[in-house]
Amino acid sequence: MAATPLRVRVQACEGTQDQIDAPPGVQPGDTLIAIVSSRGALADIGIDGGGTWVPQDEGTTGGPSTRLFTQVAGTLNPTSYAIAQQSGTRGTATIVHLRGATVAGLLLVSDGGGEGIGNPTPLIPDASPGSAGGIELRYVVGVDFEPLLSWTPGGSYPIAHQARDQAGTMAAWAGAKVMLSSTGLPDLTITPSTGGVLLWQAWTLVVIAGDYVPPPPPTPAFTPGKGSSLWRYTAHDFLTGEYRDDLYPQDPGLDKRISEPGTFTATLPIPNARVAAAVRRVIPRFKSDLTTGPGRIEIRIWRDGVLQPRYWLTGARMTFGRDGKISVQLRGATLDAHAFSVRVRQDLSYSGDQVANVRSLLQHAQSQPGANIGLLFQSGSSGVTRPLTVKADDGTTYGRVAAEFARTSGGFEYVVNETVGGTGVESTWEWGYPELGSGTEHVFTSSPHGGEIVEMSLDIDALRGGTDIQARGGTPEADATEDRSPLYSAMVTTPHRAAGFPRIDRLVDHPHQSTDQTTLDNYAERVAAASGGALWVRTVTVFLGRNASLTMQDLGDYARLVLTDVWHQRVDGGAGLDISERIIGIAIKPAGKGHGKDEATLVLASPEVT
Repeated sequence: MAATPLRVRVQACEGTQDQIDAPPGVQPGDTLIAIVSSRGALADIGIDGGGTWVPQDEGTTGGPSTRLFTQVAGTLNPTSYAIAQQSGTRGTATIVHLRGATVAGLLLVSDGGGEGIGNPTPLIPDASPGSAGGIELRYVVGVDFEPLLSWTPGGSYPIAHQARDQAGTMAAWAGAKVMLSSTGLPDLTITPSTGGVLLWQAWTLVVIAGDYVPPPPPTPAFTPGKGSSLWRYTAHDFLTGEYRDDLYPQDPGLDKRISEPGTFTATLPIPNARVAAAVRRVIPRFKSDLTTGPGRIEIRIWRDGVLQPRYWLTGARMTFGRDGKISVQLRGATLDAHAFSVRVRQDLSYSGDQVANVRSLLQHAQSQPGANIGLLFQSGSSGVTRPLTVKADDGTTYGRVAAEFARTSGGFEYVVNETVGGTGVESTWEWGYPELGSGTEHVFTSSPHGGEIVEMSLDIDALRGGTDIQARGGTPEADATEDRSPLYSAMVTTPHRAAGFPRIDRLVDHPHQSTDQTTLDNYAERVAAASGGALWVRTVTVFLGRNASLTMQDLGDYARLVLTDVWHQRVDGGAGLDISERIIGIAIKPAGKGHGKDEATLVLASPEVT
């Protein structure tokens, strides 16, 4: 069976990030070849979107720099791909769409390297051997290069395209056709329409025919590969999960915490009409468009092919600057945030195990019209029976009730984790009593010789600690003739007073406004044991390698910090600081301009955050 070239598209690119439209009708198993040329630095050239973009070759003549990538299409294919190049430069991007071909055994020959300076007749190099039934692909790019009119020794390229940048200083041409024999391919002499070519590069590829069996859906058939970003951002319908398109954000930030929603922020720059058309698939231009936009869309984030949190897109802010630049700032929250937007409209009462109570509460939330977001629930019980009651008159939401009930004394922790299962992407409400976590330690080091720890801060605050602590609860029901005042716990005095601390009173509110005296006393004891004296809050930022053991699904695990510096000096030959603290929050900043590595800021278990 012969391979088939379906489409060749060449497009001019402007600025740091642009987009090129994906070929229509891409199917799983199709081969895509991307050739990106730029007047800027070779190292800044890249392409992202869809499946694995694998770099095959690169070269520079001191004028145009070119990188060539290949990809096997998966089951989720975007409508456009992001092209990166050095800031303030111009370039061209080429996408070649092939079917029935394989990049295994790809034969690639390039020419250039400065030979084209002043040469009016650049050559596209020969290649041997050919491959009957395979595909011949030719590519040439030049500076001060007019669109091509002819080449010798002739021949028809039925699938071909050419383009110039807006300044008219750089142009590229690409053509493809099926090879009828295995004879070697000759040189092609390029004849510009006018004048000569200052700098040029030329490439010849032989792509052989071959079968590829793509992985079956719904498992995502992509893993970002070498030469492309570790991260991929896909937009989906919030309720159905239907894939909409890929996003290419700048400066993304994402975090996740135990027992509370995490957040997502990012910026979508809109440098031209082509990118604007892609962004409108996620952000509508008019309010009357109800098919997309905040509230309707979720964003799934992948790192090296592994699903990170799903974020419900809750807001977007468009800015139209005085300099003419347009951008959209995105805001999102993890899926557990949705329950904070669904009000409790009837009296509910649960009297069983505390975990079962919250699980039933959140399942009831999903039973409301339009509120089923497909959340699954971990089974089991904590062994603690504690009633949960909420009234419609409370004017509260399912999410707030769940969070306050779980955080009370003797409560438990929960988080929503994402996996890719047999039925596709699944989000599961998972719990732990009294705490989440597998007990796994993730080790991070810092010493004069290097390490993964980028920076660390330690905040010590006596006013957020306290030596004499009392908990305030709710107000018991009373007759009209009786005074109504909140219930208080007994005062708890910490050992810090005996150690010489002055008295520091601290009043804490019970999160669920309990009116049970024992519950309030236990809560005051818990706070006193955790935060007596001065409160210590530690945060640490670490580099995340490609194969880092820590992911955003590992909340509740431990971070072991091993440091040696002028403050933490060595003790008996060992590290100056060697501690393990529990991870209750993770914020990740993917690699970008100014920081070449993924960074994770860890919120570690401290007395104030429980």
